[in-house]
Amino acid sequence: MRGYWGWATDKYIFAEIEDFWVYDYKNKAYVWRYKYKGWFDVQIKNNEMYIVHENAQEDVYYLDKQRADGALIWSRKMPEFQPVNKLLNLYLIWDNHLIVGIDDYFLASVNAETAEIEWKRDYDQEQDDNYRQHDVTALDRPVFVDLKYRRMLFDYHGVTSVDLESGDVLWTFDRDNRRWTRLLAVYDGIAYLSDLGCSPLIIALDTQNGQELWRYTEEVHHDFRSLFVTDDYVIFGNSGSSVITALDRKTGKLAWKLNVGHNIRVGSAENMLLCQDNKLIVADDYVYVFEVIESQ
Repeated sequence: MRGYWGWATDKYIFAEIEDFWVYDYKNKAYVWRYKYKGWFDVQIKNNEMYIVHENAQEDVYYLDKQRADGALIWSRKMPEFQPVNKLLNLYLIWDNHLIVGIDDYFLASVNAETAEIEWKRDYDQEQDDNYRQHDVTALDRPVFVDLKYRRMLFDYHGVTSVDLESGDVLWTFDRDNRRWTRLLAVYDGIAYLSDLGCSPLIIALDTQNGQELWRYTEEVHHDFRSLFVTDDYVIFGNSGSSVITALDRKTGKLAWKLNVGHNIRVGSAENMLLCQDNKLIVADDYVYVFEVIESQ
């Protein structure tokens, strides 16, 4: 288990608090509770749950599709990911496809309607031995989807872009230099990443071809770990500072800075600075909410 986490749809709240719960907040009632033994991971779409979990007795993973009331739609044994000595992750849902993966970057696409595997690739085996970095695993590097060009991006020897429909590698960024890059967000055809080397900076890439669009070098600290993207802005904070910075999303030029007060410290960790529905949420000893006004 991984501690508390949860999210909501238009009708239900899904959360893990020791067990996995589904709560109907319109009728104010718990509708489903399940206790998985061992590792599991969940994605939610249209009030349906996709759950990958281990079966220790069979030493194999299962991928289940269930309604919010717990009714099973289908269940698929995943022998492709044996043995159960590594943690299988359910990364994302796009259209009617699920992306699942295990460390060393073995990734697969599963049809969400039929449960059939559409493609599977071992990107660790496909890379040259000189570039292998076994400390960079699926467990601490997120996977992003770019529906504008129908591709998936993740950190592996820099940033790697693959075709969502085939799994083929389309381009890589910074594979040769192997700087301390980390992919942070993908939004409307642009990927945003940090480089926490000797001179920390933020880099924007065109997701169609991997070409660099801009870079921002001012006031980016070595502990910088996350940013948030709106239609107009790239927004981030730095630990120990009370200043939130916004860049023009397409040009990388400084748009504005907000000093939220000397008593508030804006962290760059995901649980300290959030941007959702044009609301900027800062969590310190208290929670502060600011409105982000987009340009007209």
